[in-house]
Amino acid sequence: MKNAIGLSIDELKKAASRPNAYDWYKAQIGWKETTYNLPNGNWVWVEVDRKDCFIHWEVNPQGIIVGARTEGKGCRWQ
Repeated sequence: MKNAIGLSIDELKKAASRPNAYDWYKAQIGWKETTYNLPNGNWVWVEVDRKDCFIHWEVNPQGIIVGARTEGKGCRWQ
């Protein structure tokens, strides 16, 4: 996850759009792209990483990833 800090969110979204082993899970839960704004002017893009694990990527106004956190019982990085 730390390797993505400093990358463009567009690069990460492009990589995430490729078919992967968890596409079935996204379909099962009816996943739709999720974003939300932060009070500091940044915004967050939420990605399904695996079953029961979501990564919240914090993105600055220039589109650069500046932070991330995981959420869910299926995450191995918590």
